[in-house]
Amino acid sequence: MNRADEVWFFVLAKKTAEGAVPYRDFSFNVLPGSLYLAAGFLRVFGAELVVLKGLMALVAAATALLAWGAFRQLGGPEEWKGPFLLLCLLLAPALPGSAYGPLAYLALLAALVVTLNARPQSSWIPWLGAGFFAGLGFVAKYNLGMLVLGAVGLARLLGPRKRRFAQLFGIVAIFAATVLASLWPVAVTRTWGAFYLSVLGTKPTYVRTALTLPLAGQIAGIPPAVVVTPTERLARLACRGASFLTVALGAIFWLQRWRGHRDERRKWAGLGLFLLAAVVAAFPRFDSEHVLPAVPVALVSALGHCAERRSPMALAITRCTATAFLVLTLCLPLLAWARGAWHLSDWPHLRAVRISPEESTAVEATRLFARTLPPNDNLLFLGPYAAFYYLVTERRPPTRYLFPLASQLGPGGEDELISKVKAGHIPWVCLQPWPWALRPQRVEECIQKHLLPIAQTGECFWYAARHH
Repeated sequence: MNRADEVWFFVLAKKTAEGAVPYRDFSFNVLPGSLYLAAGFLRVFGAELVVLKGLMALVAAATALLAWGAFRQLGGPEEWKGPFLLLCLLLAPALPGSAYGPLAYLALLAALVVTLNARPQSSWIPWLGAGFFAGLGFVAKYNLGMLVLGAVGLARLLGPRKRRFAQLFGIVAIFAATVLASLWPVAVTRTWGAFYLSVLGTKPTYVRTALTLPLAGQIAGIPPAVVVTPTERLARLACRGASFLTVALGAIFWLQRWRGHRDERRKWAGLGLFLLAAVVAAFPRFDSEHVLPAVPVALVSALGHCAERRSPMALAITRCTATAFLVLTLCLPLLAWARGAWHLSDWPHLRAVRISPEESTAVEATRLFARTLPPNDNLLFLGPYAAFYYLVTERRPPTRYLFPLASQLGPGGEDELISKVKAGHIPWVCLQPWPWALRPQRVEECIQKHLLPIAQTGECFWYAARHH
């Protein structure tokens, strides 16, 4: 369980399933399509985090299958199916995080497969399908969606001349129609102002602050609250290193194909455009969470190079390596559980997720302290796990910002919280210090200046208004 991004997205999807309106009732920084999809799953299968994890597992499996389809369209042999799919799931797993990123890359793979199928012909339906999937990518993560649209458009320009510009117009039209359809809930609820501030108003702050984030500690893709043993951390670091290497090798092997014969260039041009889109979409944070989704596209090129050599030894080595990683991935958590390093949570909505005894003790201390506070007083959790603590303490957030980072708040959100603290509308604060670029430093300084420190429990430093 990632108590930051993953639980934040789960809480927003849960609120949406219960009837809350995105942007009006809470801030959300991309288009609402992914929220409504996740909310639908929660309504059908129950408001539990494991349901969201199940959805992300299905997305990862579908992504691997689409990547395999692209591999086959580019001439990959059938005997590589097992190693390809296994490596795809191991090197680009369903990381515990926000769901909209994996959904966007699923749309990218779908657009790639349709584009590879459409390029040798001038039929309308495949190109319109590619425009539709580019639109779905925009609905999930708009910067990636624009890059996918560019890749589809360039691929069409490089294709047959017949009806080229008419089909380009059709691609853009179906893309626009898909995006506009996804904004229907915003139009119905008349939340355009809040939508603009959440989706576009905070983007400059995010880019400016995210550019300063260090890569140290990010390669392994292990958020601070994810429970792993030292052995698991080492194995995961090896997997993540292999993932980054796969992206690099995929680009190198694609370039070799591109420098080959003219027929090879035409065949592999589409893949190169989509690989570039997948990697550039990670900007400005080239860490595991943002780079690993590009692995399935890179794997098409990297394993395509290996398969082209028709070497039984290369196939055997790939199979053995993938199987070894799979065994480690499955066995190490079980060994850690046998040693008592983790157990399953029984917190409401977070049942059957993995936590450590130390984590459980710290969270329970904060839950008990929160219960001693007046139930009708506003309580602000300020830190990366804010949404998690609102969920486990069953407290109502005093603000629309359930993930109160500088990149989520923007200047306007920080001013709103500061004014509420100064006016006494937020008498209780749990401050979770976390020294990194996305912390809302102005809000933290305001709390430390205007409120009194009263206690520390678990991860929380508690502050109270002076009249309390």
